[in-house]
Amino acid sequence: MQFRCPYCKAEIGPVALAKCPKCGHVMAVAKKKADPKDRKAKRKLIESIRSDAERKKLEIAGRAPVIPHGPKFYLVIVVLFSALLFVAINYSTNPRLEDGWRTGTIADINLLAEALGRFHFHTGVYPTTEQGLEALTWIETGKIPGYNGPYLMNRQVPKDKWKHPYRYTGPGDDPTDPIPTLVSAGPDGKFDTDDDIYPLPDCFFRAGQDTSWTNEWVPYDKRGITILTKEQKAAVEAADARRKKRAAEEAAAAKAAAAAEKAGDKGTDVKTEETK
Repeated sequence: MQFRCPYCKAEIGPVALAKCPKCGHVMAVAKKKADPKDRKAKRKLIESIRSDAERKKLEIAGRAPVIPHGPKFYLVIVVLFSALLFVAINYSTNPRLEDGWRTGTIADINLLAEALGRFHFHTGVYPTTEQGLEALTWIETGKIPGYNGPYLMNRQVPKDKWKHPYRYTGPGDDPTDPIPTLVSAGPDGKFDTDDDIYPLPDCFFRAGQDTSWTNEWVPYDKRGITILTKEQKAAVEAADARRKKRAAEEAAAAKAAAAAEKAGDKGTDVKTEETK
């Protein structure tokens, strides 16, 4: 495209000039309309350059860059932070929640004690301190004679409601301490403090008291039943047969005596009538 002076008609060239180099007249060159996309991209570029310039100034001054948000944004941030802080404080200090966790931990530790009682019910011993509560999750039945586990659901040792592990100590060889020690550290997470939680001692013996989990079957030594030898059983059966025989003879004699007495009463009545 070639430009020409409108006054002297001289050819200027492919580039439009504001002033004709031949006649010296000033010319008004029509500007090309800019594309809206180009204007938007140019505006973004200018804003980016300004942001970079401001960031550089703040870095030089040693301050953090300012986030370009309005007051509503910061108001929402403050409200959300206050709500989260209130919920966190209320959640951690709510006495009802604390009581619920304590109640749940008591129920769980009593169930663990019952599981230990079932372990003892089958094996005659409690797990050692080294074996710990993990012994209740074993699948292999040959580790201890009589073992019939696992005794915990999902074969996992649970933690208390504060996510602290339980502490287990086997009974050992002390005859004065026939049951193991099972304890939860409580809310403070520290053992041997006033808020420690222990199971009911009776829970260790419920396995032999409630036989619903064994279809009412329990070993004889748990019910106080004495197992007899063959000779003892034969002697008991013979004595029982003699007792039954003696009871039958006594019943027959009593029946005969009653019949004789009844017959005697009838004979006396007949004689009395004949005398009359």
